Amino acid sequence: MKNKILIALLCGFFLLGITGCGNQQDSVEENSDQNSDLSAEQMKFNLNDNLEVYTSFIGEPDGCGFSMFATNLKDIFPDATIDSYNKVSYWLGPKNDAVDGEISEEDLNDKIDHLEFDLTKENNAKEVMEEVKNNIDHYSGMKDFSYSYDNHRFYYYYWYLEFEDSQYSTDATSINEKVNNVFKDSIKFHGTCGGAGNTEILTEELCDEYHLECGRW
Repeated sequence: MKNKILIALLCGFFLLGITGCGNQQDSVEENSDQNSDLSAEQMKFNLNDNLEVYTSFIGEPDGCGFSMFATNLKDIFPDATIDSYNKVSYWLGPKNDAVDGEISEEDLNDKIDHLEFDLTKENNAKEVMEEVKNNIDHYSGMKDFSYSYDNHRFYYYYWYLEFEDSQYSTDATSINEKVNNVFKDSIKFHGTCGGAGNTEILTEELCDEYHLECGRW
């Protein structure tokens, strides 16, 4: 009889524990929904506030350059000028037309087999860029994303929007940080073309371009 009572008590505690866990899960889901709603609210922008934004780009536009995780570039190209941002001037044409400090496409192809690469950093960069590529339709603050990888060369480029006031942000804010971090040790081959961004007031047109939720209130 005592054994039956003991078993009944243990079963009761066990069921109570399961019920408690169930209530805790409901609480977690409610908090998750609340956080989601809060994030969505913070991503809405009031155009009546005349928010100042800056549009610019990350990477190199198509045909303008690329990045490589070459570890011995200076040994193979001792005359190349690499600046403090790990950028080297890149000339798409023959080496005879390259100026001092530039690396031409012809010369790079001739000596590519002598270059050594950090494959771990390459793979890390691939993972990050594939993640962005696969989720690009869900990100705010970005447009015209382009990415490819070929024979140790990373080609990537996109426009992004930043707010002058740092209290405002978009998905592009964290993505830029992630992309810049994973490519910080790469050599950026910078071509002769390019462009610059500009500062302006956030408009409905920019909201549509950069997938922002905007309104007036």
